[in-house]
This record gives sequence, structure tokens and C-alpha cells, in this order.
Amino acid sequence: MGFQIHDDVLDLTAPEKVLGKRRGGDLVEGKKTLIMIHALEHGIEVEVFGKKDATPQEIEKALYVLEKAGSIDYARSRAADLVNRGKRALDALSDSPAKMLLLDLADYMIRRGY
Repeated sequence: MGFQIHDDVLDLTAPEKVLGKRRGGDLVEGKKTLIMIHALEHGIEVEVFGKKDATPQEIEKALYVLEKAGSIDYARSRAADLVNRGKRALDALSDSPAKMLLLDLADYMIRRGY
């Protein structure tokens, strides 16, 4: 879940050249990501939600609104919390190269930029 939430954050925050796809694609497709759920629960109106023909300027305005509302930071925080919870579950395993690899992979899931 942490990976998916971070992926949703990247959909809004990473440059298109890095993503390899349209920035804000989930937003204009009307996907109810944690970011949008947070915004809606706080009465934030995002005009381009579900508007597939939104202009880049409209998308940028929506990103500003979501950032200002704290919805993007909220999602980042939840992704980190979920990854940390998963890492704590690995405490039951004895130390090994495989365990270290899993811990590193978990960190990468929320550190990656694409």
C-alpha cells in the first residue's frame, strides 16, 4: 500500500519527463487516490478531478490546491508509515542478507522518484 500511495504522489509531483506519462493523469481520470480522499474529506474542491481534457495550467492549479490543503503531504506521510510498519514486521526474522535486501527495498519504495 505504501508503494501505491507513493506512486500516486509521484503522479502529481514528478516531472512528466521523469514519469514518462502525463502529470496528474490519475487526477484527470477521476481516480480516488488517498490524496483525493483526503482533499474531499476536507471540503477541498479540485476542478479538474475527472476532467480528461484538462489543460496543463488547470492541472498545475489543482496541484497547488492539493499541496496547500496538505493532501499530498498527508499521502507522503501515510506511505512512509505503511512502509515502516512493514519493516517492523520484519523484526521477527533473524538478521540476514535477505532481510537487509527487504529493508532496503522497502525504503526504496518511498524514496524513488519515478
